[in-house]
Amino acid sequence: MTMDAVSREELNLFNTFMPSGTGAPSAPSAPSDAREERDSKAPKLENRGKGNPQKEYGSSRGKRNWMDASWGSKWDSSSRQSTWTPDDAELEAVKASIAQMQRLILRHEDAINLQRIETSYVAHMRISTPEAIVTAVHKTAAGWKHAKENNPESLNKPLRATLVTCVFLELRTRVANLTPDQIGKLKELNWYEESTSTWHYVKWSPEHKQLVKDEDREGIATADVLKILDDILRAAPKTNAVARFHPTRPLAQEMSGETVTFLMQFGNHNDHAEKLCTCMDQLCSLSVTQLIGLGVKPDRRDARRRCTVYEIMNVGSLLSAGCLAQGQKELLDAWYL
Repeated sequence: MTMDAVSREELNLFNTFMPSGTGAPSAPSAPSDAREERDSKAPKLENRGKGNPQKEYGSSRGKRNWMDASWGSKWDSSSRQSTWTPDDAELEAVKASIAQMQRLILRHEDAINLQRIETSYVAHMRISTPEAIVTAVHKTAAGWKHAKENNPESLNKPLRATLVTCVFLELRTRVANLTPDQIGKLKELNWYEESTSTWHYVKWSPEHKQLVKDEDREGIATADVLKILDDILRAAPKTNAVARFHPTRPLAQEMSGETVTFLMQFGNHNDHAEKLCTCMDQLCSLSVTQLIGLGVKPDRRDARRRCTVYEIMNVGSLLSAGCLAQGQKELLDAWYL
Protein backbone atom coordinates (compact mmCIF):
# COMPACT_ATOMS: atom_id res chain seq x y z
CA MET A 1 0.00 0.00 0.00
CA THR A 2 1.42 3.33 -1.07
CA MET A 3 0.91 6.78 0.48
CA ASP A 4 -0.48 9.52 -1.57
CA ALA A 5 1.17 12.91 -1.60
CA VAL A 6 -1.15 14.36 1.08
CA SER A 7 -0.53 11.53 3.54
CA ARG A 8 3.24 11.86 3.04
CA GLU A 9 3.22 15.55 3.78
CA GLU A 10 1.14 14.98 6.96
CA LEU A 11 3.62 12.35 8.16
CA ASN A 12 6.59 14.62 7.50
CA LEU A 13 4.86 17.43 9.37
CA PHE A 14 4.23 15.15 12.39
CA ASN A 15 7.84 13.95 12.42
CA THR A 16 9.05 17.52 12.45
CA PHE A 17 7.30 18.32 15.78
CA MET A 18 7.67 14.86 17.35
CA PRO A 19 9.73 15.30 20.61
CA SER A 20 11.64 11.97 20.45
CA GLY A 21 12.42 9.01 18.26
CA THR A 22 12.29 8.67 14.55
CA GLY A 23 8.55 8.30 14.37
CA ALA A 24 6.63 5.87 12.17
CA PRO A 25 8.54 4.21 9.34
CA SER A 26 8.10 5.88 6.04
CA ALA A 27 7.09 4.01 2.82
CA PRO A 28 9.68 3.64 0.05
CA SER A 29 9.43 6.28 -2.57
CA ALA A 30 10.62 6.64 -6.07
CA PRO A 31 14.16 7.87 -6.67
CA SER A 32 14.37 11.59 -6.76
CA ASP A 33 16.88 14.34 -6.56
CA ALA A 34 18.12 14.42 -2.93
CA ARG A 35 18.92 18.13 -3.15
CA GLU A 36 15.37 18.91 -4.14
CA GLU A 37 13.66 16.63 -1.57
CA ARG A 38 15.91 17.52 1.40
CA ASP A 39 14.36 20.01 3.77
CA SER A 40 16.22 23.22 4.15
CA LYS A 41 18.38 23.29 7.27
CA ALA A 42 17.50 25.63 10.06
CA PRO A 43 19.78 28.67 10.20
CA LYS A 44 22.65 28.12 12.59
CA LEU A 45 22.88 30.60 15.43
CA GLU A 46 25.96 32.76 15.42
CA ASN A 47 28.90 31.67 17.57
CA ARG A 48 27.19 28.45 18.70
CA GLY A 49 28.10 24.82 18.22
CA LYS A 50 31.45 23.23 17.61
CA GLY A 51 34.18 24.42 15.41
CA ASN A 52 35.99 27.68 15.03
CA PRO A 53 33.72 30.04 13.20
CA GLN A 54 35.37 32.92 11.50
CA LYS A 55 35.20 36.22 13.27
CA GLU A 56 35.46 39.51 11.63
CA TYR A 57 37.58 41.14 14.35
CA GLY A 58 39.27 38.13 15.91
CA SER A 59 38.23 36.59 19.23
CA SER A 60 35.71 38.33 21.46
CA ARG A 61 38.25 38.53 24.30
CA GLY A 62 40.83 40.11 22.10
CA LYS A 63 38.29 42.56 20.79
CA ARG A 64 37.17 43.50 24.29
CA ASN A 65 40.76 43.99 25.49
CA TRP A 66 41.48 46.16 22.48
CA MET A 67 38.44 48.28 23.20
CA ASP A 68 39.31 48.56 26.91
CA ALA A 69 42.86 49.53 26.18
CA SER A 70 41.68 52.10 23.69
CA TRP A 71 39.20 53.55 26.20
CA GLY A 72 41.81 53.57 28.98
CA SER A 73 44.32 55.35 26.83
CA LYS A 74 41.75 57.95 25.91
CA TRP A 75 40.77 58.39 29.57
CA ASP A 76 44.38 58.77 30.69
CA SER A 77 45.17 61.24 28.01
CA SER A 78 42.09 63.31 28.83
CA SER A 79 42.82 63.24 32.58
CA ARG A 80 46.38 64.37 31.98
CA GLN A 81 45.27 67.18 29.79
CA SER A 82 42.54 68.51 32.14
CA THR A 83 43.74 70.32 35.30
CA TRP A 84 41.37 71.93 37.80
CA THR A 85 42.07 75.58 38.39
CA PRO A 86 39.91 77.26 41.04
CA ASP A 87 38.63 80.68 40.28
CA ASP A 88 38.65 83.68 42.59
CA ALA A 89 35.16 83.00 43.89
CA GLU A 90 36.10 79.51 45.07
CA LEU A 91 39.24 80.79 46.81
CA GLU A 92 37.23 83.43 48.60
CA ALA A 93 34.76 80.76 49.75
CA VAL A 94 37.65 78.67 51.14
CA LYS A 95 39.06 81.68 52.98
CA ALA A 96 35.66 82.48 54.47
CA SER A 97 35.23 78.86 55.65
CA ILE A 98 38.66 78.90 57.29
CA ALA A 99 37.87 82.14 59.08
CA GLN A 100 34.59 80.71 60.40
CA MET A 101 36.40 77.57 61.59
CA GLN A 102 38.95 79.69 63.42
CA ARG A 103 36.29 81.67 65.23
CA LEU A 104 34.45 78.46 66.16
CA ILE A 105 37.57 76.81 67.60
CA LEU A 106 38.50 79.88 69.58
CA ARG A 107 35.01 80.18 71.02
CA HIS A 108 35.09 76.53 72.05
CA GLU A 109 38.47 77.08 73.71
CA ASP A 110 37.14 80.13 75.53
CA ALA A 111 34.07 78.23 76.73
CA ILE A 112 36.23 75.40 78.06
CA ASN A 113 38.64 77.79 79.77
CA LEU A 114 35.78 79.68 81.39
CA GLN A 115 34.75 76.45 83.10
CA ARG A 116 38.32 75.93 84.30
CA ILE A 117 38.76 79.36 85.86
CA GLU A 118 37.16 78.42 89.17
CA THR A 119 37.74 74.66 89.22
CA SER A 120 41.25 73.97 87.85
CA TYR A 121 44.61 74.34 89.59
CA VAL A 122 48.24 73.47 88.95
CA ALA A 123 50.31 71.86 91.72
CA HIS A 124 54.11 71.93 91.46
CA MET A 125 55.88 69.42 93.68
CA ARG A 126 59.61 69.66 94.27
CA ILE A 127 61.57 66.46 93.84
CA SER A 128 65.07 66.81 95.28
CA THR A 129 64.39 68.75 98.50
CA PRO A 130 64.22 66.99 101.90
CA GLU A 131 60.55 67.86 102.39
CA ALA A 132 59.48 66.46 99.01
CA ILE A 133 56.70 63.86 98.97
CA VAL A 134 56.82 62.81 95.29
CA THR A 135 58.24 59.40 96.19
CA ALA A 136 55.46 58.85 98.72
CA VAL A 137 52.84 59.83 96.14
CA HIS A 138 54.33 57.33 93.70
CA LYS A 139 54.22 54.54 96.31
CA THR A 140 50.63 55.43 97.18
CA ALA A 141 49.58 55.26 93.52
CA ALA A 142 51.38 51.93 93.05
CA GLY A 143 49.69 50.50 96.16
CA TRP A 144 46.27 51.65 94.95
CA LYS A 145 46.79 50.02 91.55
CA HIS A 146 47.93 46.79 93.19
CA ALA A 147 44.84 46.75 95.40
CA LYS A 148 42.61 47.36 92.40
CA GLU A 149 44.04 44.34 90.60
CA ASN A 150 43.99 41.96 93.58
CA ASN A 151 41.29 43.22 95.93
CA PRO A 152 39.11 45.87 94.25
CA GLU A 153 36.45 45.57 96.97
CA SER A 154 38.83 47.23 99.41
CA LEU A 155 38.80 50.52 97.47
CA ASN A 156 36.05 53.02 98.19
CA LYS A 157 37.25 56.01 96.14
CA PRO A 158 39.14 56.61 92.88
CA LEU A 159 42.89 57.11 92.67
CA ARG A 160 42.65 60.87 92.15
CA ALA A 161 40.67 61.32 95.37
CA THR A 162 43.04 59.02 97.22
CA LEU A 163 46.11 61.01 96.15
CA VAL A 164 44.54 64.38 97.03
CA THR A 165 43.59 63.02 100.45
CA CYS A 166 47.09 61.66 101.08
CA VAL A 167 48.83 64.89 99.99
CA PHE A 168 46.82 67.20 102.22
CA LEU A 169 46.73 64.73 105.08
CA GLU A 170 50.54 64.82 105.09
CA LEU A 171 50.46 68.62 105.00
CA ARG A 172 48.08 68.76 107.95
CA THR A 173 50.27 66.37 109.92
CA ARG A 174 53.34 68.54 109.37
CA VAL A 175 51.50 71.75 110.27
CA ALA A 176 50.21 70.22 113.50
CA ASN A 177 53.67 68.85 114.42
CA LEU A 178 55.77 71.86 113.51
CA THR A 179 59.18 71.69 115.21
CA PRO A 180 61.23 74.64 116.57
CA ASP A 181 63.91 74.05 113.93
CA GLN A 182 61.33 74.32 111.17
CA ILE A 183 59.89 77.47 112.72
CA GLY A 184 63.36 79.03 112.81
CA LYS A 185 63.95 78.33 109.11
CA LEU A 186 60.52 79.66 108.18
CA LYS A 187 61.17 82.86 110.10
CA GLU A 188 64.48 83.37 108.29
CA LEU A 189 62.64 83.12 104.96
CA ASN A 190 59.95 85.48 106.27
CA TRP A 191 57.28 82.92 105.49
CA TYR A 192 55.96 82.53 109.02
CA GLU A 193 55.25 84.88 111.93
CA GLU A 194 55.74 82.99 115.20
CA SER A 195 54.19 85.62 117.50
CA THR A 196 50.84 85.44 115.71
CA SER A 197 51.23 81.92 114.23
CA THR A 198 50.54 83.42 110.81
CA TRP A 199 51.51 81.92 107.47
CA HIS A 200 52.33 84.57 104.85
CA TYR A 201 51.51 84.53 101.17
CA VAL A 202 54.59 84.41 98.97
CA LYS A 203 55.50 85.31 95.39
CA TRP A 204 58.48 84.73 93.16
CA SER A 205 61.13 87.44 93.14
CA PRO A 206 63.16 87.51 89.91
CA GLU A 207 65.70 89.73 91.65
CA HIS A 208 66.38 87.40 94.58
CA LYS A 209 65.59 84.18 92.69
CA GLN A 210 63.41 82.91 95.52
CA LEU A 211 59.99 83.14 97.10
CA VAL A 212 59.48 86.28 99.18
CA LYS A 213 56.65 87.56 101.32
CA ASP A 214 53.74 89.11 99.42
CA GLU A 215 53.13 92.39 101.23
CA ASP A 216 49.83 92.96 99.43
CA ARG A 217 48.05 89.97 100.96
CA GLU A 218 47.22 89.21 104.55
CA GLY A 219 48.36 85.85 105.91
CA ILE A 220 46.33 83.08 107.53
CA ALA A 221 46.68 81.86 111.13
CA THR A 222 47.62 78.27 111.86
CA ALA A 223 44.21 77.50 113.39
CA ASP A 224 42.49 78.62 110.18
CA VAL A 225 44.96 76.65 108.08
CA LEU A 226 44.12 73.49 110.01
CA LYS A 227 40.42 74.16 109.50
CA ILE A 228 40.95 74.56 105.74
CA LEU A 229 42.87 71.29 105.59
CA ASP A 230 40.15 69.51 107.56
CA ASP A 231 37.54 70.74 105.09
CA ILE A 232 39.65 69.39 102.21
CA LEU A 233 40.02 66.00 103.88
CA ARG A 234 36.26 65.76 104.42
CA ALA A 235 35.29 66.82 100.89
CA ALA A 236 37.93 65.07 98.75
CA PRO A 237 36.66 61.49 99.21
CA LYS A 238 33.11 62.44 98.18
CA THR A 239 31.72 61.36 94.83
CA ASN A 240 32.57 63.65 91.90
CA ALA A 241 34.38 66.09 94.16
CA VAL A 242 37.83 65.57 92.61
CA ALA A 243 37.55 65.42 88.83
CA ARG A 244 41.25 65.16 88.04
CA PHE A 245 44.60 64.86 89.76
CA HIS A 246 47.41 63.43 87.67
CA PRO A 247 51.00 64.33 86.78
CA THR A 248 52.04 65.70 83.41
CA ARG A 249 54.72 62.98 83.22
CA PRO A 250 54.76 59.44 84.60
CA LEU A 251 55.79 58.99 88.21
CA ALA A 252 58.69 56.70 89.03
CA GLN A 253 60.74 55.63 92.03
CA GLU A 254 63.57 57.85 90.81
CA MET A 255 62.47 61.14 89.26
CA SER A 256 64.67 63.56 87.35
CA GLY A 257 64.33 67.31 87.26
CA GLU A 258 63.49 69.85 89.91
CA THR A 259 59.70 69.59 89.99
CA VAL A 260 56.81 67.50 88.72
CA THR A 261 53.55 69.17 87.78
CA PHE A 262 50.11 67.85 88.70
CA LEU A 263 46.91 69.03 87.05
CA MET A 264 44.14 69.30 89.61
CA GLN A 265 40.49 69.92 88.78
CA PHE A 266 37.32 69.72 90.85
CA GLY A 267 33.73 69.01 89.85
CA ASN A 268 30.88 71.33 88.90
CA HIS A 269 27.50 71.79 90.59
CA ASN A 270 28.70 69.86 93.64
CA ASP A 271 28.75 71.19 97.19
CA HIS A 272 31.85 69.22 98.10
CA ALA A 273 33.66 70.34 94.93
CA GLU A 274 32.71 73.94 95.68
CA LYS A 275 34.19 73.57 99.17
CA LEU A 276 37.41 72.22 97.66
CA CYS A 277 37.65 75.18 95.29
CA THR A 278 37.11 77.64 98.14
CA CYS A 279 39.81 75.99 100.24
CA MET A 280 42.25 75.75 97.33
CA ASP A 281 41.83 79.46 96.57
CA GLN A 282 43.00 80.18 100.11
CA LEU A 283 45.99 77.85 99.83
CA CYS A 284 47.21 79.21 96.48
CA SER A 285 50.61 80.90 97.05
CA LEU A 286 50.38 80.34 100.82
CA SER A 287 53.74 79.51 102.38
CA VAL A 288 52.34 76.64 104.45
CA THR A 289 52.25 74.36 101.39
CA GLN A 290 56.05 74.63 101.19
CA LEU A 291 56.24 72.27 104.17
CA ILE A 292 55.74 69.42 101.68
CA GLY A 293 57.49 71.12 98.77
CA LEU A 294 54.18 72.04 97.15
CA GLY A 295 53.16 75.15 95.29
CA VAL A 296 49.54 75.63 94.18
CA LYS A 297 48.20 78.22 91.76
CA PRO A 298 45.12 78.60 89.54
CA ASP A 299 45.31 77.02 86.12
CA ARG A 300 45.88 79.69 83.48
CA ARG A 301 46.20 78.35 79.96
CA ASP A 302 46.26 81.44 77.77
CA ALA A 303 49.76 80.84 76.41
CA ARG A 304 49.17 77.13 75.85
CA ARG A 305 45.82 77.86 74.19
CA ARG A 306 47.48 80.24 71.73
CA CYS A 307 50.01 77.59 70.77
CA THR A 308 47.41 74.84 70.49
CA VAL A 309 45.04 76.79 68.26
CA TYR A 310 47.82 77.92 65.94
CA GLU A 311 49.03 74.35 65.60
CA ILE A 312 45.54 73.00 64.91
CA MET A 313 44.80 75.56 62.25
CA ASN A 314 48.35 75.39 60.84
CA VAL A 315 48.26 79.12 60.36
CA GLY A 316 51.81 79.26 59.12
CA SER A 317 51.06 76.95 56.20
CA LEU A 318 47.88 78.85 55.37
CA LEU A 319 49.70 82.17 55.36
CA SER A 320 52.48 80.84 53.15
CA ALA A 321 49.87 79.41 50.76
CA GLY A 322 48.03 82.72 50.62
CA CYS A 323 44.81 81.21 51.96
CA LEU A 324 44.74 83.25 55.17
CA ALA A 325 44.39 86.98 54.90
CA GLN A 326 46.25 89.33 57.20
CA GLY A 327 42.94 90.56 58.59
CA GLN A 328 42.05 87.03 59.64
CA LYS A 329 45.38 86.68 61.46
CA GLU A 330 44.64 89.93 63.29
CA LEU A 331 41.24 88.48 64.21
CA LEU A 332 43.00 85.45 65.70
CA ASP A 333 45.31 87.64 67.75
CA ALA A 334 42.39 89.76 68.97
CA TRP A 335 40.79 86.69 70.56
CA TYR A 336 43.80 86.24 72.82
CA LEU A 337 43.77 89.76 74.24
